[in-house]
Amino acid sequence: MFTCVAETRSSGARAARRVGAGAGLQIVKRLILLIAMALVGGPTSAAEKTEHPITYVYVLLGGLAGADGYVDSNGLLLLAGRIANIPNTWVEIYPWRDWVTAANRVWARSSKDARVAVVGYSGGGSRATWLANSVLHKSIDLIVTYDPSPKWQMQNLPPNVKKAITFENQIPFIFGLGGGELTGPNVQHFLIREEHLLVQFDERLHQITLQAIEDLAK
Repeated sequence: MFTCVAETRSSGARAARRVGAGAGLQIVKRLILLIAMALVGGPTSAAEKTEHPITYVYVLLGGLAGADGYVDSNGLLLLAGRIANIPNTWVEIYPWRDWVTAANRVWARSSKDARVAVVGYSGGGSRATWLANSVLHKSIDLIVTYDPSPKWQMQNLPPNVKKAITFENQIPFIFGLGGGELTGPNVQHFLIREEHLLVQFDERLHQITLQAIEDLAK
């Protein structure tokens, strides 16, 4: 399992870019992963010393098998790097199949002076609902799902989730990818019509996510 953990105090955010097609696609993907790792990599002690509430953000990637999310979820990796640039924010990245590890991190973390957010794309979106239901005694301040899937594995959000945002695709991909519906209290639905693989790169959706997390960090 690969996990990125970071806290950053720097200001400003890098703009997300779409991944181009062609012979250099694999090179671009590798560069994107390296950039995201660099953005979320850094000292962690500053997060523990700050006087402001810390926002802990758990990012669950998509992918067919889990580990391939580091190849298939480039848009979410870039978003994770931008989230890490929000002051007083700590970011951890997991493949969707490692959602239990992320849940254990939420379980073990002190709730004092802390906010918790979970961002999931595709399979990571459905597992975000599983995570929320596995830590019922812990408050989750925000869940954001990007075209979660598969639809039949979505769980109803429990009352411990204070706010949820979902980008619900009206034209889900074949083979059951995408099209999941997030249900539960305090869910804000954004209906979209995009190719499943492109949803994660949508700058409009990134801005909504970044703003919601920035609001938690204030």
